[in-house]
Amino acid sequence: MTRNRQSAKKAGATFEKAVADYLAWALDDARIERRHLSGTKDRGDITGVMFSQEHVVLECKNVVQPRLNQWLREAEEEAGNDDAPLWAVVYKVRGVGITPDRIGEHHVVMRAYLLEYLSCPTSLATHSALEMHRTLLHPHEDRPCTISLHYFAHLLNHRQPLGPEEKETSN
Repeated sequence: MTRNRQSAKKAGATFEKAVADYLAWALDDARIERRHLSGTKDRGDITGVMFSQEHVVLECKNVVQPRLNQWLREAEEEAGNDDAPLWAVVYKVRGVGITPDRIGEHHVVMRAYLLEYLSCPTSLATHSALEMHRTLLHPHEDRPCTISLHYFAHLLNHRQPLGPEEKETSN
């Protein structure tokens, strides 16, 4: 079956919804949802994602041909439109479904310095630390890095167990 504009938009919206639902569950935060179109200045596809009290802009892609650097530039521009210091792109891996048991296998790509920032202990993860780190960039720290959506959620959750069920069982 070939994809036309309408089927491509539907596939993209379905993927965005699945990513938003997964992150809302994983981070136990009902504020995370698929963002509805907001005029000419796009602000990402998923809203409500936070890390250390900072907004995170997520752009979702469900396409055949990856264009990582182009997508990262787009996500960075959208982060600027949303006054968000953090951004990443979630993209669908061919052959992996978007069912709840498989959605975490899809990929997240971000700049190396953003991944390093998310990987810091919570006490070091501040907006000023991110700005300082960005100004001291080494050339290799601007390269794209890819991780799974599951690991990305784990980092956003400060390496705590994911989902409300796992949190409740630890009582």
